[in-house]
Amino acid sequence: MAILIFGNAFIIKAEAPDFSYSEQKKSKVVVPARTAADFDLLPNGERFAFWEDKTTYTKVLHVAMNNPQASDDNPGTPERPLKTINAAAQLLQPGEKVIVHEGIYRECIQPARGGTSPDKMIAYEVAKGEKVIVKGSEAWKPVFRPSTGFSIRMGPPVAAGEIPAAEETRVWMAEMPASFFQGYNPFTVRNTYRYISRWGRAGEPEWLARALLYRGAVYADGKPLKQVLGPAELAQNENAFWAEDPGLRLHIRLSKGVDPSSVSFEVTAREQIFAPKEFGLGYIRISGFEFEHAADGPPVPQRAAISSTRGHHWIIENNRIEWCNAEGIDLGSQDFAADRSTKGVGFIVRNNILRNIGVCGIAGPALDHVLIEKNIFEYIGHLNIERNCESAGLKFHGPNNTLLRNNIFRHIHHASGIWYDIAAVNCRIVNNVFTDIKTLFGGVWMEINFEQNLIDQNIFWDIHNDVENDGATPTPGQWAFGNGTAIRADCNEKMVVAHNFFGKVSRHAVSLNVYQSDRLVAGRTGLGFANKIVNNLFFDTPNRVYMAKKYDNFFDGNLYDSRNDQGSFLINYPEPIVWQNLSGWQQYFGLDSHSTQARITADFNAETCELELTIEGKLPQCQSLGDVMNGKATSAFPGPFMPDQNQLTQQVIRIKQKFPIEL
Repeated sequence: MAILIFGNAFIIKAEAPDFSYSEQKKSKVVVPARTAADFDLLPNGERFAFWEDKTTYTKVLHVAMNNPQASDDNPGTPERPLKTINAAAQLLQPGEKVIVHEGIYRECIQPARGGTSPDKMIAYEVAKGEKVIVKGSEAWKPVFRPSTGFSIRMGPPVAAGEIPAAEETRVWMAEMPASFFQGYNPFTVRNTYRYISRWGRAGEPEWLARALLYRGAVYADGKPLKQVLGPAELAQNENAFWAEDPGLRLHIRLSKGVDPSSVSFEVTAREQIFAPKEFGLGYIRISGFEFEHAADGPPVPQRAAISSTRGHHWIIENNRIEWCNAEGIDLGSQDFAADRSTKGVGFIVRNNILRNIGVCGIAGPALDHVLIEKNIFEYIGHLNIERNCESAGLKFHGPNNTLLRNNIFRHIHHASGIWYDIAAVNCRIVNNVFTDIKTLFGGVWMEINFEQNLIDQNIFWDIHNDVENDGATPTPGQWAFGNGTAIRADCNEKMVVAHNFFGKVSRHAVSLNVYQSDRLVAGRTGLGFANKIVNNLFFDTPNRVYMAKKYDNFFDGNLYDSRNDQGSFLINYPEPIVWQNLSGWQQYFGLDSHSTQARITADFNAETCELELTIEGKLPQCQSLGDVMNGKATSAFPGPFMPDQNQLTQQVIRIKQKFPIEL
């Protein structure tokens, strides 16, 4: 008998068994029905404090840059619209909104005020069926001439033949008007940040060279040109540019034979695109925009393309945020040195696309009751400065009561997927996809959190390492550090990892390490104790688990790929390091007592997010989550799969499921 699961449809199909395991006695697995409400709960069992915009808007302003009658001196009626969005942002009062009509707006929107409650918000909306793009760049239409004054033949010695002939390295130059830059020129500000001497690799020339690039970007027919640090590098790089001091002249090398006069250029000119000047504005909604070309700097401080500027109760929904130098959205206090007397409370970020962002998609310190759902994070980390320790699809410092659900994190290189940095409390990461993540640290990194947090019902697929010796045998320190781990918990306590699927992970699927064992947080160091890893499914993970110390950590109810049973459990302390198979892990460490191994095959498509899975062998006995979510059962089936019937066999199970699951 075969069991096929398509979405939540469950079909039983008779077929001859075809496996080498001896047939065993069938067992009943009672699977509770899944409801949308299951994804509403926080680890403490309480329902997340949802809220929505309930405003009846009493006044609507219109902005329409392409309307011949548009002017910022107009009243903002449909017949006499405003020309810029920022003009509307200065006029809006609580209970009012602006509708923005089609066009490419090149400006920074700086709201003068926020709303006062869910019943009196201020909203920024795109007109239905229209496309509004807000850019931090200016259209650049220069008169190019051949580059002079610098030689691309200078610089470090290169092997004979590496420098192309002169006709193949035609370099052009042109000036940018000073009027592009109002108080900020990103071609004079480098990608350094306040804590580079503490968190970074300033002593490594290659890393430092990336950090010394300017924040400015050049787009040719919508595609970014590669920035080089000096003019000599143009010899080895076509479709590249170099910014000459003091930041008003660019030298550009295009592909061979391309006439620059035939290309449409844009150059970034503004640090941010939507950001209040004043701290603390609340109850603002932003819906339906496309934001591009912010020239913001790497954190810290966090001054992203879309910034709440230490506000609260924002709804950011249905937007596309793309091609930001460093960060897409910042929430919370922005700065480690900020006054923490007020937290960033009540943010909702949903159904957005955050794409092609240099360091971090969403960042925020000191957050409480934040909902992040149905977003796509992709192609993040291209600045390649992961050792700045702020690089991730999403990174929060000290979040409380946050719910991250139904998101997709994919094609993220030189950054983690999610990173919770110190003192996370009662946070849940549920029903997300993490795929094609190349990271020094982890697909999800939980760093020195002492209270209970829950990571459940997620897909981890193709998580691989991002180190110079990729492919070489790692040292014990590298094992502990992470280097391509799916879930990395450093000096972390009380974390529950339940009902996740791990596939094709280059290092450990789960790492419970104490790499920062001497770091004091809230008066003590993290112990790496009291973590619970239950009811997960592991496929093609030769390094299943890294555990620094056994003390009070619990593993059970997991299903492992039987082909990965050669020293796949690493225990670091007490020394010497030991590697165990499942039998030794069970017998001598008392872990995974009810876990099993089976023949597992799987494939996952990162674009469609569809998983195909075959299980041939005995299922584990799934375990209770204990006090998590008041003991509510997540499932009696390992991994994030929830068949809608209550009886399974121990023969062949075939699953075809799209993720994140929609209920």
